[in-house]
This record gives sequence, structure tokens and C-alpha cells, in this order.
Amino acid sequence: ISVSNMAQAELPVTERSNDETTGMDGMSPGAILSALNRVDAQMFDGWQGYPGVGDSAVTSAVAGLAAAIQGILGDCVKSSSYLGKVYVGGCGTSGRLAYFCCTKYNACLREAGVTNDPFVYLIAGGDGALHSAQEQEEDDPAQGRRDLQERDSTGSGHVYLGVTCGLSAPYVAGQLCSAMENPRYRAVGLIGFNPSELAKTRDLSGLGRTMRDIATAMEASTGAECPRRVLLNPVVGPEALTGSTRMKGGSMTKILLDELFARGWAGTKELSPNTYFPSRVTEQRATVIEAYAEVKKRVYDQLTGQMERLLLLAGQALRRSAQSSTGPDSRIRYFADDPGLALVGTIDASECPPTFGAALQDVQCYVRGGWTRLGVASSSELLNSSFYDIGMERVQKEVRTGGDLNVVLLTEGQKDTAWCEEVARTLSPGGGVWTIELRHSLPDMSRPTPGQLVSVILPEDLFAPATVEFGTKLILNALSTIGHVLAGKVLGNKMIDVAVSNEKLYQRAIRIISDCADVPSSEAETCLLRSIFGTDSVTESMRNEATSTKIGRAKKQKKIVPVATLLARKRVATVEEGRGLIAADPVLSSHLSPKAVHKSTRGEVCGKS
Repeated sequence: ISVSNMAQAELPVTERSNDETTGMDGMSPGAILSALNRVDAQMFDGWQGYPGVGDSAVTSAVAGLAAAIQGILGDCVKSSSYLGKVYVGGCGTSGRLAYFCCTKYNACLREAGVTNDPFVYLIAGGDGALHSAQEQEEDDPAQGRRDLQERDSTGSGHVYLGVTCGLSAPYVAGQLCSAMENPRYRAVGLIGFNPSELAKTRDLSGLGRTMRDIATAMEASTGAECPRRVLLNPVVGPEALTGSTRMKGGSMTKILLDELFARGWAGTKELSPNTYFPSRVTEQRATVIEAYAEVKKRVYDQLTGQMERLLLLAGQALRRSAQSSTGPDSRIRYFADDPGLALVGTIDASECPPTFGAALQDVQCYVRGGWTRLGVASSSELLNSSFYDIGMERVQKEVRTGGDLNVVLLTEGQKDTAWCEEVARTLSPGGGVWTIELRHSLPDMSRPTPGQLVSVILPEDLFAPATVEFGTKLILNALSTIGHVLAGKVLGNKMIDVAVSNEKLYQRAIRIISDCADVPSSEAETCLLRSIFGTDSVTESMRNEATSTKIGRAKKQKKIVPVATLLARKRVATVEEGRGLIAADPVLSSHLSPKAVHKSTRGEVCGKS
């Protein structure tokens, strides 16, 4: 039994390798798309007998939290001065989805004449993390506590929802503890996708407990009448790309938050049906979970045969970018005028650098009006630096002559598409232009559509902003993931170029190296430290440095994990050789075949092929 196979059973489910995507880096684009379909089906069908979204414990937890949210919505309807809030906190993708959902829900309420804006998002690293990863802030429970307390209004009857897919984020743990200690909270919920017994066991600074302690305590009260503490943790199985919870974990986060909001709204009799959701949901002929399960099936069924060429072009663009010595000379760029689709594109783009070691410019999303159009506060740091600019004005000033892949995001009934069509036609003369559109009727072929069209049709009673956004998320996640796989950024189904930027990713990097080289974790960590410190002799003082210090060093460098993997696989003897190979060709797999053994390692065992 290999080292990696023995270790799998001890890992949290969210960190395990999914059998459906084993060998993903050797599959065709269509085969990878089919594998992603099977992996996403596990969200609704369940995984290996663990409690899924249809399990009684999960449905009870949903009902308890929805009732608490309904109470806040009812009080907001009664009084515009009511100060009760629903706080949603998270890190990385979870925090971005908290922003997405809170912004959308408040907009729905304002359309209904409710102006309290009761939904409040909290994201580790602040608004800057909506654009680009700020992952080291995830490790600070004290900062999480401070962020919640600073936003906490003077009202009472609040709800706090902490989202951490792996039940691991210290930032969220700090907020959970703060809310549970505060009698002004009517309910505190923890959302994640591991069993409580596999939650993180690392001691949390200043809290005197672990995330497992918190999850176990919350699970004990879940299902009690009017519970104040609720654990909502359907187990949806490992990710398609090992540990990358931006995909299935992010999708299930959106599903559950939408389910809670839809139920809370429906239970508030003073509110008319919410047009953010499809009529199948508002007429209570289906739950959000059931509706999204059908959207997932229809999206994947209709992508087959339409999307393979687009996926190949995405891989070519990203591979050219990775191999350029002067920075990205070809990119994937999303263009959207609809704010919901722009948010989906922005979140997908923001996830690529930490997941794939991509340049920030490799995948980007642009929207007319920039962040202001997407609902950020006027005081947000996103509006005060050109670094964060995603407005069309910035794009129109650029002169592009390379092979950019431009992807226009549309939805049927969108009022103004002319600007998007014109931008896509003229911005990059040498690049490709595609349109992705979700509809409820056949495309009007007489209407000009920029470039080649990928169209998904939903039944009219399943078509609404919420389902269009969910379907678009599935498509863009597939596009950016498969593009990076084809560009050589994935080994097997491991994100081999992952950024080592916080405690969780440091440990994940060790597991990736261990698995890819089939070596013990101690040897994998030694190779990781050699790569981080740029040395061939790791001293005890290096080993004993605080993990945060090691992470600080790693964040200043690129290709840490690929170089460490070459060392662990004994393809090179020194860090300098490893860096030289990766500089010459950044695609790790090209250095790992038996033919790629280098002179310095002749006579040594070269690991598995």
C-alpha cells in the first residue's frame, strides 16, 4: 500500500482525492468535462453513505436556520429601523460567496420595499480579498472576532453563519465563538462539508479550543427545538481537483445560502414571491436544492459537444501565458454587463492564482462600472486603487495583439448587450471571441452574437437570475479548471502549482508532494523547506521556524511546490537545478516522464512515473 493511499483515509473528505478524476491531466477536454459532471452529481446524490443534502439531520439544520432568518425578515418588514442582521463570514471563495449572496439578498429586499439591508458579509482580508487572495489572514481567529464585533450593530436577534468548507478556518472560528458568547444572537450556524469528527484539530490561538471542539458542540444542539447553535454539514465528497473547494464546495455553499434565504422569504407572508428564484421554487413545487440539481444536469448535458473547442483554446491561451518569459501574453477574459454574471466571473477569476499558481492577469473579468456596479461600499478599498480596477474603461485603454480568449457572459432578456458585443469584437484582433448564454428559449439566430455561441436552455419555470448564475458558475469553473489542466498546471488531479500562502495550504502542499512522489510526509516537508529556503541542507533552525514565517518566505517566491516535487521524485539533485528546469519549461509533467531523468540523478531511483 502506498504512503498516499494509507494517508487518504485519515484526511478530511474535502482534502481527499476523488476517484472520478484520477489521471485527469491525461484526459481529453470532453472526458474531463464528463468527470466534472460525475463529481458535481455527488452534491445531490450523496457520497459513500455519509449524510447528504437529503439527510434528516441536514434538513433539520436547514429548517432551524431558515426559521431564524425568517424572524429577521419579518421584523425588517414591520420596521425600517429594525437593526437585526444576518452576518455571513468566510475566507477565500466562502467569503466571496458571502459577499455575492448578501449583496443579492439585500437587493431583492430593496426591490420589495425593505430597506434595512439586514445581510452583512465578512471576508478574511477585507474587500481586497474579493479581487485577489489574502489567505494568510484566514489563520487569525482574533481578527475574525474583531471583524464581527466591529460590524455588529447595536440591535439584537442577529444570526451568524460561518462558512468554512473544510471546517478548518481559524478566522471563522473566531467569529463563531464571538457570536456564541453573545446573547444578542438568536442563532449561530456553521456551514461546511466534512463530518464533525474530521474537522480541524489544531489549537486556535486565544480561543482555547479547536474547530473540531466547536463543530462537535454545535452538532450536539442541532435539531433541538429552536436551536441556537446549528451545524449544517452535508458531506458532498472530495473535489474534482484535490482540495479545491472553489468548485463543489463553493457550489454547495451557494445552494445552501440560497435555500436558507428562499425559505426565510417564503415564510414571511408580507413579502410577495421573490423573482430572483424561478417560479418552480416560489410556487413551492421544488426546493432550491431540487431546482439546482436539475440545472446542474441540464448544463452538463447541453455542454457536451458544444464546449470542447472552447476548452482547448483556454488551455492553449494559459499554456502560452505560463511559458512566456515576459509575463502573460495571452489571457482568458470574461466580459459581463449583468451584475450577477459579473460577480460569478470575478469570483472564478480571483480563485485561479492561489489554486493554479496563475498570474493575476491570466484570468480576469470586466464589467461596465466596475466594483461600484457590483455593490461595494463607496469606502471600499476596491475603489481606491487601480490595482483592483475591473471596469471596462481600463480594458478599453489596453492595446492587445496576442491571442486572448474573450468570453462574453449573457442571459436571455438582458437589456443591453451592444457594448459587450462591440468590446469583444474589437479589443483583441488576434484573439478568439465566444459567448456563453443561458436561456429559456431557442437562441434567436437573427440577433448578432459575438463570436461562437455556447448556449444552455432551461425550462421557463426553472429560469431566473439565481439559476442562471449557478449554471454560469458551473460553466466557468469547468472552463478555467480544464484550461489550467491542459496548460500543465495539474498533476493527476492535484493542483501542483498551489500557492503556499497559509497554514491550510502549507499542509496541503506537503500532502501533494508526498502523494506525487510517494514519499512519507516528513520527506515531503523536507523537500518543501528546501524549495522555500533555497537550500540543499535544511537545518533544525529552519524546521523550527514558525509556520507563519515559512509561509511568509514562500509567498515571495513562485513554483515552490513544483521544485519540491522534482526534489522528492529525485529528478534533480539540487534546488538550483529544479528552479532551472521549471524556468526553462514551467509544465511540471514534462519533467517527470522516465525519459526526463537528468544527468545529475543518473543511478538514482526516480520515483513513480
